[in-house]
Amino acid sequence: MGRENANLNIGIEAKLFDRFSATIEWYQRKTTDMLMSFPMASSLGFDGYNKNVGSMRNTGVDVTLGVDIFKNTPFTWSLTLIGSTIKNKVLQLADKPEIISGSYIIREGETLNSFYTATAAGVDPATGEQLYWAWDTDENGSKGQKYITNDMAKATACKEIQGSRIPDLYGSIGNSF
Repeated sequence: MGRENANLNIGIEAKLFDRFSATIEWYQRKTTDMLMSFPMASSLGFDGYNKNVGSMRNTGVDVTLGVDIFKNTPFTWSLTLIGSTIKNKVLQLADKPEIISGSYIIREGETLNSFYTATAAGVDPATGEQLYWAWDTDENGSKGQKYITNDMAKATACKEIQGSRIPDLYGSIGNSF
């Protein structure tokens, strides 16, 4: 949870021939004081505690399209299509620039709870072992050239953001008879 502020909504509604309808809404919301589980060393007896850790911005589009297929007859049929998109971005975390929890990461400038895993490079056809992309780092922490390895420990140390948990588009189809 958190406080929502700096909200912006823009919407358009239309009806055509008393049969077709459409609603399109664009929104932008900023949430501050997000309450999240803040990880800590499990040797302390707990794996984390709830804390207000940062802010995030959500933007998206909601579209609703409707049509009365059969109208003013003994049999009526209306069809509704609903689609939504959402993009979010973590703007700030309170104590550190990222929070890693298993195969997810919350990092400033990225989508909330992005997938954070080793990058697969296929399967070794001779042995059937999983292969991963990895790299070595120099004394300054800079990444070196990427190479393929079957060493899971090396791959685990070379995690990357693989994408967002949020679908690009979601929606529904509704019929009314």
